[in-house]
Amino acid sequence: MDDGRSAAPPAPGSPDASSPDGPSTVDVSAVLRSPAYVRLLSLAAVLGVPVSAAAYLFLYLMGLIQHWVFTDLPGQLGFAAPPLWWPLPPLLVAGVLVALAISRLPGGGGHSPADGFHAGGTPPAPVELPGILLADRPRGRPWRVRGPPVPP
Repeated sequence: MDDGRSAAPPAPGSPDASSPDGPSTVDVSAVLRSPAYVRLLSLAAVLGVPVSAAAYLFLYLMGLIQHWVFTDLPGQLGFAAPPLWWPLPPLLVAGVLVALAISRLPGGGGHSPADGFHAGGTPPAPVELPGILLADRPRGRPWRVRGPPVPP
């Protein structure tokens, strides 16, 4: 029954949406076999495999370093078990390394999280990148976003 009200138009991209030429259909198998898609997939593999291997190696090395610093090193220094205060010396060394990177290298360690997120602006100069990357390096969590947490 028609009560005089028209139905809302379908959302763009929905199966009921139609173009002026009728419903659009895409042959997915033709897209997957197209040379452009194969080139894109090959590029993703060529870039992704070495990046994934480097990320895995980085995480593996971080695990070895953490095990050595917090498990093996206290025993090598004569402690039967890591003392309760043991996390403080690595924290102090990391803090000194970060302070040196921020104060001595160009870039100042990147923007201050206290300034908030600013979209746009100019990217850092290439000479500033080592200081920005190395300022975060001693904490064991490089290249992650730092700043105030997002409210839930």
